[in-house]
Amino acid sequence: MKGKLKAQLTPTDIEKVLGKSRYSNDLYKVANMPGVAVGLAWTYVGGDILFIGNQPERWKGDLKLTGNLGNVMKESAVTALTYLQSNARKL
Repeated sequence: MKGKLKAQLTPTDIEKVLGKSRYSNDLYKVANMPGVAVGLAWTYVGGDILFIGNQPERWKGDLKLTGNLGNVMKESAVTALTYLQSNARKL
């Protein structure tokens, strides 16, 4: 084991190699608002944080999904609605 060094990287070392971060997640930290869900999206430059909002209105019994949602996001929305319907009296 003589002569082996333990590799140690610090955030400063990473910034020196890769450069300063172009994006900040500060908005994510402060956007804790009722009716807003946080999601992640894959993009050609890596990814992005999505804020998905709800407009309060009297529910008419159907779920309307807009935008370019993948199957996983659609299934998650239906699962969330099913949970809310099942637990509406408790909530």
